[in-house]
Amino acid sequence: MTTQLLEDLALITARTLESYNERAAEFWEGTRDHDVTQNIEALLRHVHGKPPLRILDFGCGPGRDLAAFRSLGHEPIGLEGSPPLAAMARKHSGCEVWEQDFLALKLPAGRFDGIFANASLFHVPRQELPRVLGELRAALKPDGVLFASNPRGNNEEGWNRGRYGAYHDLESWRAFLERAAFAELEYYYRPSGLPLERQPWLASVWRRNGEQHERLVMRLGQRPVDPSDIPFLLALRREAMDPHLLATGVSTSAERHRDRLMYQFSWGRVLTLEGEPVGLLKVVREPPVWEIVQIQLGEKLRGRGIGGDLLRQVIAEAAASGCGTRLSVLRANPARHLYERLGFVTVSENDHEYLMHRPAA
Repeated sequence: MTTQLLEDLALITARTLESYNERAAEFWEGTRDHDVTQNIEALLRHVHGKPPLRILDFGCGPGRDLAAFRSLGHEPIGLEGSPPLAAMARKHSGCEVWEQDFLALKLPAGRFDGIFANASLFHVPRQELPRVLGELRAALKPDGVLFASNPRGNNEEGWNRGRYGAYHDLESWRAFLERAAFAELEYYYRPSGLPLERQPWLASVWRRNGEQHERLVMRLGQRPVDPSDIPFLLALRREAMDPHLLATGVSTSAERHRDRLMYQFSWGRVLTLEGEPVGLLKVVREPPVWEIVQIQLGEKLRGRGIGGDLLRQVIAEAAASGCGTRLSVLRANPARHLYERLGFVTVSENDHEYLMHRPAA
């Protein structure tokens, strides 16, 4: 790193922190009553484990969210670059708060179940973001979760009212997180209930991928479906699909579930882990286009990037046979965004679903 670059980064940190230092009391009064319950719940529902969870509040400010996590029975620690805000956070929450520069972090490895980065990571310059994300990832436990909420934009970067910010759109933000070995769990815009043009905040939740993930994928087995699997597969389908069906306005009747399960039943493969059924992979492998009918995983395997890995494997196998792939996805199912990133394009749609295709090449 050149001397000039180091000086530029030091200036970014100094000027941004100076702005917060000078307005610490004003910042507290202006944000103390903000309701970020949606964000806190988004992090906690994806963390595996029981309270008390170890949570790092990255850029904790005056301590509003530290106090919230503590009231829920967890063990949060704050990290804040501004000394006046860090002092407020200790006072308001009673929690430990580390004073650290975002661009010079000193974090313990593998300590946290979750990291809550609410309105903080956008202060990291784009050129430094891969390094910082890598440091946050290393501070998470192998299956840990990162929540981030930032003001969104069109990938512009620079000074705004005395503070430095980088304003990502969804695709840019995804690219940074995926390159840092995180698997996407969900995203949404805030405040909720408003038109998109009045939702300036992009919130997203990510799970750390790593050796544990690789070992789990390698341990998954497959076997042909059998009629004796039907009770398990029906329960799995309800668990995995009912929220998306209800959100799209599609029937969740037992008859509909059974009809969908039995469609191309003989092509199904039961996914197993240590001999126990944990999912379903159903692909009609007929040229010139393979049909991906169902990829469904049990609750313990969802949100770990395993579905994406299985899908990539099917795409590669189809391409090796000179075949394209197609699938359908409910309008309310966020998996559509994964499919788009993997090269699927919408070729038609109806009231309930999108039909998507990916060519062989």
